[in-house]
Amino acid sequence: MAKAINLAAVLVPVSSASCPIGEGIVSKEKNCLIVRAAGRQLDLLRGEASRIAKGSNVDWWVDQAQVGTRFCFENAKAKESFALACDNFGIPCQDG
Repeated sequence: MAKAINLAAVLVPVSSASCPIGEGIVSKEKNCLIVRAAGRQLDLLRGEASRIAKGSNVDWWVDQAQVGTRFCFENAKAKESFALACDNFGIPCQDG
């Protein structure tokens, strides 16, 4: 007979973005950009997002969008910096 596992005791949210919206928590899509990139371009953008977030002392995360990849930041300034980086690399992005 299989042993039951209490999933509620095992699962832990990965970031505040997966928690309900409340005081001090950023809406998941508020400071997000969707990019269409794959392979090395996507790796390049992940590195750039990490550098920008570290320089701004904010958190960032990546989600799969319907079409493309959603890069989200805790503040608008980091999002704007990432949009400029995408533009410099010639990779289109849109709000999302």
